[in-house]
Amino acid sequence: MKNYLIFLLPLTILANSYFLAQCDSTIISGDYIISSNTTLSGSYYVTGNFEIQNNVVVSVQPYSSNSCGELRIYAQKISIYGTIDADGVGFPGGDGGVSSSSVLSATGDASALSGCSNDGSQGQIELVGGLKGSDGFGTGGGEQGDDGRTGSGPKQVCGTADDYFGMIGGSSGGSSGGGGSYGGLGENGGFGGDGANTYSSSNMTISNAFTVNAGYAKPGGFAGATYGSASLYDLSIGSGGAGAGGGGRSYSLGNTGGQGGSGGGLILLNSYDSLIVSGIYYFKW
Repeated sequence: MKNYLIFLLPLTILANSYFLAQCDSTIISGDYIISSNTTLSGSYYVTGNFEIQNNVVVSVQPYSSNSCGELRIYAQKISIYGTIDADGVGFPGGDGGVSSSSVLSATGDASALSGCSNDGSQGQIELVGGLKGSDGFGTGGGEQGDDGRTGSGPKQVCGTADDYFGMIGGSSGGSSGGGGSYGGLGENGGFGGDGANTYSSSNMTISNAFTVNAGYAKPGGFAGATYGSASLYDLSIGSGGAGAGGGGRSYSLGNTGGQGGSGGGLILLNSYDSLIVSGIYYFKW
């Protein structure tokens, strides 16, 4: 009689295919006893017994390093007294978006953000919002969010007398990407940050030639489509979340968005005799 123990890890967080898994297979004659911390990847066919000793951590090699993200053990007897860690070793998350450096102007005064343009004249400036990140990898990879909205307002008139100061609302940040999925559905991404249109002044008059508009945030990306299940024997590694959007900007650029979280790895323990699991499993997400 065969005994199976299957671990399908939650996703780390955050639909396209990445690469097909390239998992190696290793045949070991006799027992395979692991007595010190190590990293394993792929399938191990052990003719004798497989054992992870107490206080020993076996880490599963990430998909990002060898296109696998799996650990499958086939042995006569399996004894796990230590720890197997496959947290965040599945399909990678998408890249984060950047803060846009683009400055636009309907009146041809884009340079007025950092200097004087068209002395004594009125003009308008627009700041482009933060850019969205990319989709997560894997069948259930999280979907990218949206680019942020522009902020706009009047430029400084910069006349020799009766000068009016400019006030440009900040653009909003790109929204967050959706979470990756597997047996369960990931979460949708959150809104990006709103731009600001507040200021403090002392004896200053703001030009009223154009309305001050701050960019307001858009909703985040959708979670990736579910595939497989958390209970049936349909093994796969988890998909990655989409990258976060880049920050909005005012005079200065915002920050680059973070990379989406990687999906969980896969662990399969298949014994032909007996299976003992008394170690501590920890999975962080």
